[in-house]
Amino acid sequence: MDAKQFASLTKQLDELISPLKTIAQMGLLRELYSQAEREKLIIEYRALELADQEAFAAMQQAQDQLAPPKLSYEERVKQFGKSETDRQLAPVSEASERKRSTV
Repeated sequence: MDAKQFASLTKQLDELISPLKTIAQMGLLRELYSQAEREKLIIEYRALELADQEAFAAMQQAQDQLAPPKLSYEERVKQFGKSETDRQLAPVSEASERKRSTV
């Protein structure tokens, strides 16, 4: 076997690793959790995933509503003062905190 064949074989084996890991993890889940527990975990995961998507959308919307857009915090403080900047950024901060809580 030459170096080129070896590299090709190595690449093919590497491509098998991820699916094999997934299959092994699924088998482990079956050993550790009952069907009812797995279904409950899946429902919880989907709820968290949905909450994360909603929080991300709210964060994007809050950022899009800032006027003027795309100013850094420091630039905003120079232009509006700290208390006004904090007031303007409060919806973004709240949305970011909601996003962090879903991770």
